Amino acid sequence: MEQLRGWTHPYSRIEKWYIGPGDKVRMLVGKDKDKYNDASVGVDSGYKLYTVSKVDMKTNRVYLDEFKVSIRDS
Repeated sequence: MEQLRGWTHPYSRIEKWYIGPGDKVRMLVGKDKDKYNDASVGVDSGYKLYTVSKVDMKTNRVYLDEFKVSIRDS
C-alpha cells in the first residue's frame, strides 16, 4: 500500500498539541541559514524566532510565518 504524501495515519498523529497560531518557536533542525541569526557564526549568534501561522493536526505539520519550504519530488 502506497502512502499519500502529506497524510498521517491516525495512530501516528499527535493527540494533544501544546502550540498554536501566534506562538513563537525556534527551529532546531534544518539548514544553518534558516536556524541561526548569522549562519557563519553558528549557534553563538542565537536562534531565529518564527511565529506559528497554522497547525495541521491531520498531517502533524506546523506552518511558520516568514519561512517557505520547497518540496522536490525525487
